[in-house]
Amino acid sequence: MKKLKNILALVLAVALLLTGGMAASAQEEEQSLEDMLKSIVTVDDSDRTIDKAETVYVIAAPDGTADQVIVSEWLKNPENAETISDATQLQDIENTNGYETYAIGDEQLTWAANGGDIHYQGTTDSELPVTVKITYYLDGTETAPENMAGQSGHVTIRFDYTNRTKTAVMINGEQADISVAFLLVSGLTLSNDAFSNVTVSSGTVYNDGSRSIVMGYALPGLAQSLALDESEYTIPDYVEIEADTTDFALSATL
Repeated sequence: MKKLKNILALVLAVALLLTGGMAASAQEEEQSLEDMLKSIVTVDDSDRTIDKAETVYVIAAPDGTADQVIVSEWLKNPENAETISDATQLQDIENTNGYETYAIGDEQLTWAANGGDIHYQGTTDSELPVTVKITYYLDGTETAPENMAGQSGHVTIRFDYTNRTKTAVMINGEQADISVAFLLVSGLTLSNDAFSNVTVSSGTVYNDGSRSIVMGYALPGLAQSLALDESEYTIPDYVEIEADTTDFALSATL
């Protein structure tokens, strides 16, 4: 376990958050999940100079298939420059915090910043670095998500992640392709009125008296890239949540 913790300390740098709602979103539940996710995954950039911050939002179907990818950009302007240039392949670009305009050419935007920062967003159909497949089981039988609502029995929700991002490195003088180390954290909330005996394969379950907040983590592709002995190291590449339910309902996952 100590070796696993050392490995985790090296890779807890990037988190990809995917949503997979089954019903209308519950804003309060989503905010609780977001707050907990932020407390788990943080990046300290106090000693770095960052001119651009990017956040990617993936709106997904109940099975994890991406429906829409929205990218939010923050162009920082510490020099109070009159214009800021930014390379981008985004579509449907719009200013989200002002009325500054831009000119575009050769996949580059030039913003009339007038000395301030620029906040904008757009959409993309580029392949995601990591994808997720969510599968639902009722009493051991795979069940379509649209047939889960209102059911009772033993429920399993499995998140399978595929790491599609590789990088070339030199190992013992030879070039090899290894997976980029991503930490995936998936979370959801389950009401105590309908769920009990909630467990997660890798992660934690927090019960506040009215609901269970479940957080599971995985590092897909890492064990294979490092060629680890599975009998000595355990690095999860999926998350599996189990519970007993009397009236299944799931507003969203993050």
